[in-house]
Amino acid sequence: MNAIDSSYGIYAAETASTELEIALEELRWQGFHILRDVLTPDEIREGADRLDAVLANQEEEFGLENLDRISDRNLARVPLAYDPWFLKVATHPRVLAVARALIGDHIILHTQNGILNPSDAVHHQSKWHRDIPYQEWTSSRPIAMATLFCFDDFSPKTGGTYVLPFSQKFDKFPSEHYVGAHELPVTAPAGSAIMFDAMLYHRAGSNSSGKIRRGVNNVFATPILKQQIDIPRMLGPDFPENDEMARFLGYTTVVRESVGDYRANKLKRLP
Repeated sequence: MNAIDSSYGIYAAETASTELEIALEELRWQGFHILRDVLTPDEIREGADRLDAVLANQEEEFGLENLDRISDRNLARVPLAYDPWFLKVATHPRVLAVARALIGDHIILHTQNGILNPSDAVHHQSKWHRDIPYQEWTSSRPIAMATLFCFDDFSPKTGGTYVLPFSQKFDKFPSEHYVGAHELPVTAPAGSAIMFDAMLYHRAGSNSSGKIRRGVNNVFATPILKQQIDIPRMLGPDFPENDEMARFLGYTTVVRESVGDYRANKLKRLP
């Protein structure tokens, strides 16, 4: 017997049976969903090694002392600009299918950050936040979706993600009492993708496992939101392989420098 058959006074109900339908319903209601077995064991190992290499590159590039001063340590920003392997992660077809169904066909990669959470260390991602920060409003439909690809197991012991279910529907952050009563640890094995509405309040937990916990967060958004970092400028004009990739990476929605530049760009895009 299904839920509607065992109820009364209900004439309409959602149906969800496919992977896509289940993901969309959970994202729209509770604000998050776990997509399992997105990455293969080989991809998990390769992703962890490549993320470590990108982080080491950025630490050498900017300096650990400077990263500490701006609270950016153990954070690899836009790893796809340092290693194109991470573009394969950002364009995973199972994930993009959900993002486009939730937000719309025209989405851009707003942000890509590799997050490394060492054992017994404080990470700035441990503070409650939204992935579109400093915004105390909500929208009738989602405007951005974050997807955290897990290269290691996410659990309370490894410092996995905590969420406040349904918080994407409210403007303000709730009281300390409410947070303590309703915060929820998200448990996901390596290879999973933790998907959540970018307006859902969440935080990283405390890692006591003795090992590093790694993940790569990708935020997919409607192009009315400006990218956190100018990805087209980082990659250069010749990077996209096709028009669809150019649109996804934000090449078609960059702020134009002048009226002439705006018109020349429109002229260039005509068939």
